[in-house]
Amino acid sequence: MVNSGMSKNLRKTDILTDLWHSLGGLESGVSVDYLLHGLNGEREFCVHGNLDPRLRQVKVAEVGAKLVNRLGEGRQVPADEPGAAATVMLKLSSLGEILLTEQSPQTRHGAIARAGHRIHYRLAVVPALGPDDAGLAWLGIVDWSRRLG
Repeated sequence: MVNSGMSKNLRKTDILTDLWHSLGGLESGVSVDYLLHGLNGEREFCVHGNLDPRLRQVKVAEVGAKLVNRLGEGRQVPADEPGAAATVMLKLSSLGEILLTEQSPQTRHGAIARAGHRIHYRLAVVPALGPDDAGLAWLGIVDWSRRLG
């Protein structure tokens, strides 16, 4: 679980990477399920799946409901964000590819211009074990905000 004694930083990306480190990372056998449980409700902003080092593939198994909505599959997505969300998902996937060789947390941030706004995003992915410790997996989280300009 995310410790309430942690710093006041509420960035989802930092919460995930701090949790991963506090649980001992991949060496301690941390699983996607355990990380999702420890995120205390942030699951809705997560993406996870499997990594196949042999085929160099990043597979997506689940996308959180709030993230799905922001990706344009839900009814309340702002009209200027679907293209930005697709870009963010591509960036998440590319971070997943890095995990195939570097099995440590990866974070990135940036901005995408859309319809008079800038959508600032932060991404984090961590390596983990899949369900039933069946192979290498990954867990990513997304946080973004819209700003004028």
